[in-house]
Amino acid sequence: MSLNAIGLILNIAGTLLIILFGFPTKIIDERGIASDEEISEIRRKNKQTIQLGILGISLIGLGFFFQLAFQFR
Repeated sequence: MSLNAIGLILNIAGTLLIILFGFPTKIIDERGIASDEEISEIRRKNKQTIQLGILGISLIGLGFFFQLAFQFR
């Protein structure tokens, strides 16, 4: 498999992660929630969203690097 194909696959995977989870920002505000269990669940979801968003952006960057490396090999 060529570097270009690997780069395209990484770009697609990163794009899908960003589509599904969004960019790494805080999605749900915790204010107004009374239960501690609900607050901990929201914080867990926020952390997961941020991590997967960063992973998506990283995969797109890595895919770009592989495609660039393919062009200059």
